[in-house]
Amino acid sequence: MSLTASLMAPKKKIKSTHELDAQLASLDLSSIDVVDSKSSEFATILKYSQDTYNGIGFCFSNGGQQTKANIHALFRVERKGEQERWLGGGWDKVNDGERLLLWHGSRSTNFAGILKQGLRIAPPEAPVTGYEFGKGVYFGDMLAISANYTHCYQSGGMGLLLLCETVTRPYHEEYGFNFHADKTSKENGKV
Repeated sequence: MSLTASLMAPKKKIKSTHELDAQLASLDLSSIDVVDSKSSEFATILKYSQDTYNGIGFCFSNGGQQTKANIHALFRVERKGEQERWLGGGWDKVNDGERLLLWHGSRSTNFAGILKQGLRIAPPEAPVTGYEFGKGVYFGDMLAISANYTHCYQSGGMGLLLLCETVTRPYHEEYGFNFHADKTSKENGKV
């Protein structure tokens, strides 16, 4: 929490700026835009979320009741320098089928850090919520699976997810838990 607070602390106060605007500015994003709920982009992502939800209950409230997935708002976010790094790495030239839109779920308390610094491997002091395949940044092709990592039961049934364009090749396939898959992937040149 202290990292989140330090990341969100405004660098300098401007007296006419609302506190939330100052906190948003402290994230140093290139852009963050609301996706119009009547747009084709919203409809496409809504359909993708429904197709990858597959009726699996993912968020349990304190009473043990499952909640279903509802999209309340969508935001298109671009971090400074991210597009340049993507293009500079040649990721835009990766073949079709090797770039996928995948879900990433995380606790809402992590999102200031994610937006400011990008997705990173969790530090040792972070709560363990997975690692079934070693330490790494996890993505899922099903909203329901990634939503488990939002811990929305701790925030009134609300969770935050990222839908990220990812490069998926070369990859190392595993068909069961392998707590050392991160090392196995590196040994096989798949990272």
